[in-house]
Amino acid sequence: MKEHALVFYERLIKFELKEKEKVKTEPDRSYYFKTIDAISAERQRTLDNLSTMSSVSSEEKTERRVRSYQQKLVMMIEEVSDRLGKEGLEDKSEISENNTWLNIYRQLYTDLSEILWTVENEFTQYLDIHLRIPVLYLINARINIAAEVPALINSFAERGICDKLLVLMAEPFSELLNYENGPRITYHKLFYMKILMQELAQITTLKLDSIDEAVWWKLMELNYNSDEFLAYCTSRIKEDMEDLPLRDVLERLLFRQKEVAQLRHKPGVAYNPSSTALNICLREWTAAEVQYFKERDQLSYNRADLPEELLRWKDFKIHTKFSVPQIGYLLRLLMDSEQYTNQNKSEVLEFFATFFTSQRQTAISVISLRKNFYNENASVSEAVRGILANLMNQSRKN
Repeated sequence: MKEHALVFYERLIKFELKEKEKVKTEPDRSYYFKTIDAISAERQRTLDNLSTMSSVSSEEKTERRVRSYQQKLVMMIEEVSDRLGKEGLEDKSEISENNTWLNIYRQLYTDLSEILWTVENEFTQYLDIHLRIPVLYLINARINIAAEVPALINSFAERGICDKLLVLMAEPFSELLNYENGPRITYHKLFYMKILMQELAQITTLKLDSIDEAVWWKLMELNYNSDEFLAYCTSRIKEDMEDLPLRDVLERLLFRQKEVAQLRHKPGVAYNPSSTALNICLREWTAAEVQYFKERDQLSYNRADLPEELLRWKDFKIHTKFSVPQIGYLLRLLMDSEQYTNQNKSEVLEFFATFFTSQRQTAISVISLRKNFYNENASVSEAVRGILANLMNQSRKN
């Protein structure tokens, strides 16, 4: 491929046509058809060169050339767009044989757009995603968004999604529809909105217990790393811990921290690629919250005004050979049979999580113990029956 690709178009748009337009109101027919033929021939030559580019170049050289093509094509399409105006861009009729400057520019726009489309589809991985999209892309994207997004938003609203999440979900599309008030949309933003629309549309087809939970996790998966969505995530986690005892707050936070650590974003997807990824922000936030509540827990545990008798037992543990599921099931049996008569099951579970160990864990999670307290598991039931049978046999020996 020649190093100075697209030079024919650049020379024609930047110099030749401008100079000739100054001299003549419209081109003569000979020049007109000669130019139209040359534009079409150059389009075919360029497409042929593109078809062999990746096979004769290294990855690094291919990326450099693809981006050069993309940048030049977008700039030339923008210049031709300015000459055509909005009406010319939206004119979908066939180009007539009338020898007008406008028809030459329409032919240029058609052929340059075809070349750019080929570059975008054949070399997607090499594109400069931070480049602004051509104005016609913007117009078409706005038409598509305006046609599809309202129905999508209404579908979520009808299923009872919370207002705050609905606003956040719609924000990227609002940005596109109101682009006059801010900077032009980049390739990256356009790609992100297409992915977001596809993923959200898929959620509307599912039967879900919680539409809020599904959308929340989908936006996290898609690395929706806006400041507003990060604030929503942290406030949602905080609301989940309201009115819980301090120890339960810490357990819940540790659980969320584990969830966040396992969060993986869709590869190559981010709402704002220049900002820190959402999962990193949430990891840092949950780590800070865990540290804060651990310190609070430690301070409350080491209070100097606690009675001496309580301080004596603050580090005491009863070590067992039971698993956490077995402890949970044993407690359930004892409470269901009213061998333990405490009315507050949460307090009993917190007590055992604090002062007992399992076979593998020196610190039992209250959340894990509560889960196993209510869980039905045949293998755990069988194991506990074996433990009780051994105790009965032991009692007979005494």
